[in-house]
Amino acid sequence: MEQNSPAGSVPTAQVEANFSPEMTPVSQATVPLTQTTSTMSDLNYASFGQRFLALFVDSILLGIAFIVVIVPVGIMGAATGNDGTLNPFFSVLIMLIQLLVSVLGFAYMVFFIGRSGQTIGKKVMKIKVVKLDTMDHLTYGGAVLREVLGKMVSGITFYVGYLWMLWDPQKQTLHDKIAGTIVVKV
Repeated sequence: MEQNSPAGSVPTAQVEANFSPEMTPVSQATVPLTQTTSTMSDLNYASFGQRFLALFVDSILLGIAFIVVIVPVGIMGAATGNDGTLNPFFSVLIMLIQLLVSVLGFAYMVFFIGRSGQTIGKKVMKIKVVKLDTMDHLTYGGAVLREVLGKMVSGITFYVGYLWMLWDPQKQTLHDKIAGTIVVKV
């Protein structure tokens, strides 16, 4: 018994006849977006505000880690200078620690985006980075492309790369376009 269906879709009776209990339900499978009935306009993209607040939360967490490391080193360095100047050794040490904290900041972003598509800030804001074609989270290589190379490009364009989402129909920043990602609400 075949039911009427919209043009281009599979009749209900044919779908039921081809279904077997061993098949993975579509809700559990990773299906490329091009094979679903969804369109890009059906997606619930994260807003600029949500993305900004997620970055703000992540920045606070990384800032706290930086302060916990740099303040004791700075106090030790200041305590060693009897003439009121900072010991050159500690100046170099502070610069190296700043570099290390920057590298750890990138590592934090790459780890969480590659692991689940969500940093702690994105989890708080209930948003997630996903691949545009499969709607799955990125691999670690894809996360490096987005979080390191892509964000460098977004930054060196006088931050226009970050603002790009304000006029892009898919709310993609420049680093999203480079990595083939979108940020969606979860």
